[in-house]
Amino acid sequence: MEEKPATNKNRALMCLSLLLLTDIALFLLHLNNYYLRPLFKPPEFFLLLYNVVFFVIILILLKRIYTLIISGFFLAIFLLFALIYYSLSEYKYDYFQSPKETQTLIVKYSMASMGEYSYTYEFYKKSLFGLLMKKMKGQEYQDQILNFEDYQTAEQVLGMDDPEWLSEKEIIFHTLAGDKKIKIK
Repeated sequence: MEEKPATNKNRALMCLSLLLLTDIALFLLHLNNYYLRPLFKPPEFFLLLYNVVFFVIILILLKRIYTLIISGFFLAIFLLFALIYYSLSEYKYDYFQSPKETQTLIVKYSMASMGEYSYTYEFYKKSLFGLLMKKMKGQEYQDQILNFEDYQTAEQVLGMDDPEWLSEKEIIFHTLAGDKKIKIK
């Protein structure tokens, strides 16, 4: 018997399956406090773009050109607004190597201003050869500075310029409000 060549519908089904599998894998990772390490900024936008690109490929394979043209216009507007949103609410990331370089602490932080300055910090441990980062629950840090004259950068508020490693699994940040000890588990 001769094998049938893969049709466009089969290819579209394979693309859809791949898209669903990667989205399910990312969702399951998220449930277990694992996240993709941000290689591009803003990382959330590129995950959205990944899904949109697969959607467009599936429409092309199904030869739904009119649907692609109509939805392409709306997808382009949606992606533009998503890029603006994620760029404005962008988090920054800093990496700290332990003295023997066996551990890497990733600090995700942002600053918001609404009359006072509010700083938010989340701590992650690098895992799976640096591709993923695991959120360290219960070790978040927040600070607010009410006085405009006391404005500090987010790096200065946490004391990122001079962290002190106690061991390969413990680091202290000398924050404006006192010392913040992080235990890498």
